[in-house]
Amino acid sequence: MKTLFLGAYGFGNLGDELCLIDAMQRFPSSESYVRSIDPGFTGRFVHCSGFVNWKPSRPGKKFKLDFERVVVGGGGLFYKDSADDFLAYLIAAQNSGCRTCLYNVGVAPGRIGEWLDERALGALNRLDLLAVRDTFSAWILHDNGVVRNISVTNFPETGIAPDNEVAEKIYPDEKILGISMSNNTGFLQKLERERTAVEKILQDFKGHKVLPIISTIHRSCKAWDDRIGFKKFYSIFLRDFDIVLPETLDRQWWRENMTPQKLKGIIGRCSFLLSRRKHNCLHAVSMGVPTIGISDTSNNNLLRLFTSLHSRLAPGSGVILI
Repeated sequence: MKTLFLGAYGFGNLGDELCLIDAMQRFPSSESYVRSIDPGFTGRFVHCSGFVNWKPSRPGKKFKLDFERVVVGGGGLFYKDSADDFLAYLIAAQNSGCRTCLYNVGVAPGRIGEWLDERALGALNRLDLLAVRDTFSAWILHDNGVVRNISVTNFPETGIAPDNEVAEKIYPDEKILGISMSNNTGFLQKLERERTAVEKILQDFKGHKVLPIISTIHRSCKAWDDRIGFKKFYSIFLRDFDIVLPETLDRQWWRENMTPQKLKGIIGRCSFLLSRRKHNCLHAVSMGVPTIGISDTSNNNLLRLFTSLHSRLAPGSGVILI
């Protein structure tokens, strides 16, 4: 089967590329094509028959797609701009006679009114497969007029095996605290206001070395550059801690060496993970590493992840709301 895979691919987020790897495993194809804004980046992680142009964005309903199947998947796709784009491709695919699948996506409750109109409902109800990543996403869709059956995947990308090539550089007996931070200024300011609570958590890790867990260096958005977020967090809270694998903070090294599987490998070497990023928490859970997710009260993504995977959480794991 000739399949086109659509998602937020190529933007510099290893969590999205992880979802693509999983989707291509779940939907084996004789020919597989990927839409990525940066084929050179995405091409490091998957083997496919080729890449399609990122443009057009939001194609018209008469736009012809020469595929037997179109799979849209990978993370929280349905915000206003991305939803308009992916829904336009789904509608064009359905009008072209393609099988259409929406796979392993999350739905944000507060944003659904931005995109879920009659046109979107029609496309969703015509899908050959609709599978969301958590039960909460299914409830949201049903409550807003989606009448068809909805499957729940429960984050199947946890099953992708780690690559320990980079992790082997860490001495086996070292105590490692993994730190994963986005560069969201408002969130970092909240952490500063909660300095006492954060410092209380970090007291338990005196004697550990700190490992930067860099899962996203976005191609254009500085708020999604985890290197900057880590450096800011380190300067506020971690100045007395030594850093292990500092090369992960180098943009060129990261782009040339880091993969979703290698990221999972180094998270597996952590004694504990403190993370703002959902997929880094997911890696920790699947590797048996205790992890605390730090969540903004306006976003319940981490709560949904920890609830979905609650039976697999290592002792000491949980979510802190800031």
